[in-house]
Amino acid sequence: MEMSMARYARRPFAALLLCCSLVFSLTASAFDLRSTDPSKLLDLLVNGNFPRAVLTIDEPVQNWVQERDLPNLMLLLDSPVPCAPVALSRSSSWPDVSSLGDQAAFLIQGFRAGVYPPALQSAKMKPGEKDEIRAWWLARKTCVTTKGCFGHPGVT
Repeated sequence: MEMSMARYARRPFAALLLCCSLVFSLTASAFDLRSTDPSKLLDLLVNGNFPRAVLTIDEPVQNWVQERDLPNLMLLLDSPVPCAPVALSRSSSWPDVSSLGDQAAFLIQGFRAGVYPPALQSAKMKPGEKDEIRAWWLARKTCVTTKGCFGHPGVT
């Protein structure tokens, strides 16, 4: 890629066209969530052979992330493994890079919101967001174990 870009260095317009066509080819067809599950999506984001690309999704899906997915997602929360980020195709900005841990957190946020993706894009997690997810998970597990969540708002 770098060698082919070098020959366009003296022709900025041609280089711009090349870059735009590359971005279009990486995002031209959006991913259909209904044909897969969260673990397969994460595998695709890590091993999908599209470095520096963004996986686009046309429309959010209601209740796509299920309760049964949560334990595995929680185990991945701190993973630094690089992977592609996710964005809705209508997003006006796309994240540059992501990690498996950030994508696991984004999936958990989707479970909590009842829709995935829960936002226009899976930007890098802000400090404290994963800690908040861990606190929510601990409260949720406690509620399930004790068969009640009285006094624990927002645990659902």
